[in-house]
Formats: sequence, structure tokens, C-alpha cells
Amino acid sequence: MKVAIIPGPTDLKVVIDPGDDVNFKPGLLIPGIYDDWPEARESGFMEMEINGDTLRAVLVEISNRLNRNGVDVGPVCHITNDVKQSFEILVNDKNYVLTSGGIDAKLQRGDEVTILEDVIGFC
Repeated sequence: MKVAIIPGPTDLKVVIDPGDDVNFKPGLLIPGIYDDWPEARESGFMEMEINGDTLRAVLVEISNRLNRNGVDVGPVCHITNDVKQSFEILVNDKNYVLTSGGIDAKLQRGDEVTILEDVIGFC
């Protein structure tokens, strides 16, 4: 499934199967905001393919991209394969644990996932 990733100063937004609906222009360029997502520097977003159609698939793919040099910094713990306690994950503005299916919830076109990191932490 295709997703659009929109890096922000305090969060990361992921729009599921956006089609041509992504119309986001970057605002004030904050140093470091696009370090992990350099493809988004000009347009404010980038698109990528995710293998799978669940919240877990999206979060694991993002974690794989963020985890470099053996440092586990993404939202999914590589040991438990679950969301780290230091992250808050929202699906359409609701905490993911309240969605039908939790982390294995099926995502549909237009769904928006927001990834917030509360504090730096480990699994």
C-alpha cells in the first residue's frame, strides 16, 4: 500500500493511500526536521510503499527506516514487535489501542496515523 509521510516538528503523520490528495507544503524549515526524510524537503512530504495493510506494517516499515547503525529509535521495539512505551500512536486522532484491531488494525484509504514520541526510551 502507498503512504505519504509528512514530517513535523513534534510528530510524524502518515496518510494511507493518499492518491492525489496530498497537498502539503512545508512551513518554516526547522533544522533537522527532514534529516530522516530528505525526499520531503521540497514538497513537505514523501511517498513510500508499505508491505501490508495494517498499522503494524506501517510502524515496522517506519522503524526499519529510522533504525540505523543498530540504534533502535523507531516506534516499534525490535524485541517485542510492539509499540514502545515512549510513543503515542493515533489513528484518525484516536489512540491506536482504542481502534478495532489495535496495532493489527486494517488501514484504509485516507486514514491518518500520527506518531508522537513522548520521551526517548527503550523497549
